[in-house]
Amino acid sequence: MPSPIVLLLSFVCIITAALIINPSHQVYADSLKSALKQRIGNYEVEMVTDPKSPVIGQNNRIILRFGSVNGDDLIDVPIVIRIFKDNTELEKTGKILVPYGHYNYNYVFPESGRYILYVDVDDMAYSNQILNFIYFIDVPESWNNSSLPLAIITVGVIATVITSIVGVIFFQRKKNQQSITNTKN
Repeated sequence: MPSPIVLLLSFVCIITAALIINPSHQVYADSLKSALKQRIGNYEVEMVTDPKSPVIGQNNRIILRFGSVNGDDLIDVPIVIRIFKDNTELEKTGKILVPYGHYNYNYVFPESGRYILYVDVDDMAYSNQILNFIYFIDVPESWNNSSLPLAIITVGVIATVITSIVGVIFFQRKKNQQSITNTKN
């Protein structure tokens, strides 16, 4: 059995490690994977959508990361998000205070096409100006239920044609073999 001093030291080490590594504290040290990055002044803003290709009529996440040019996450960054399509503003948020350098914004894209996402950062710390980060989001045409009956009919017609051709070839060969057998007899 270990001595009480060894047990006490082990306990102190575990508590110290637990205080240093606080799992409930939100800290992000990494960049977003496959994100679009832009740098303006001392800010580096990254944007990615989840799913990667947004889906029409479903909830899509726009994930943003705010960092310094040194790579550190920025805390309490004031932003406004605006979404445009065909020079028409579709969405505009009020001022949002981004905690811990990351922010997720949910949006439902109503139709396919190219959308423009403006992330306006209120740079109170350095230039006292509004910095505009601009991202393009392409929303592809989706496979919708209105084209499903047409696809089913097309597959059915193709399957019927292929089955008919295979059947005709099979019976034609069988008939030829019978006629060869009858001529030999």
